[in-house]
Amino acid sequence: MVIKWTVMKNRKTYENTLSIILDELDIKMEEVKVEQVILNRYGKRAIRLDAWGKTVDNRQINMEMENNMHDDVKK
Repeated sequence: MVIKWTVMKNRKTYENTLSIILDELDIKMEEVKVEQVILNRYGKRAIRLDAWGKTVDNRQINMEMENNMHDDVKK
């Protein structure tokens, strides 16, 4: 989904989202990459990280996002 990747390219949006999820008030990102592909050492079997970021205190955070069009949880 193009929208989620575009939103996460915005550093402030990514910081705000992580602040909510991690319950940390002041997360600052040094670097943000979306749709980053990582290959194994043979150059095969890639994984794709939806939104990867590195904080100013050198933590690396990977955020995976899902788009579920239906709700399987019974109310």
